[in-house]
Amino acid sequence: MLTVGWQWTVADQLATALNDDVWRSAPRWRVGRVDCSALADLANEVDEAKKAVHDAVGTVAARAATRLGRGSLEQQILASFARRIPLPGDEQADAVVHGLRVTGVFVCLVGNGDALSCPCFRGLAKDRTKEELTELLERRLDEIVAEYRTRWQQP
Repeated sequence: MLTVGWQWTVADQLATALNDDVWRSAPRWRVGRVDCSALADLANEVDEAKKAVHDAVGTVAARAATRLGRGSLEQQILASFARRIPLPGDEQADAVVHGLRVTGVFVCLVGNGDALSCPCFRGLAKDRTKEELTELLERRLDEIVAEYRTRWQQP
């Protein structure tokens, strides 16, 4: 999937997402001195914070059921459903987690060329089948290449 020039393409995309000032202030990224573990940890913390908010919603729903005189099973069922309600900010949190992990994969590939030992890649790959992961990566690569072509074909 990686083609000649992929590093430049991904770097250009990251510069767009992160802004040029951040990208230029971190030249060590381009030579692979950054360990993606910090990015993986941040992604996990954002993901855990999102889960904690959903757990809190479930707890509040269970307490409401208790006050209404409902039994333990009813409370558990209500809490379980309440935890799954989409909340404002869920999509944004997911986008941040995804962006951190994609950036981490880039850092690993530039640094040591090994995506399989990359904690960010493992984060992207967990809970996905091989087909889903392949489709996700192919779609993202297509988007990056399209963005690259659009940017460099403009006068």
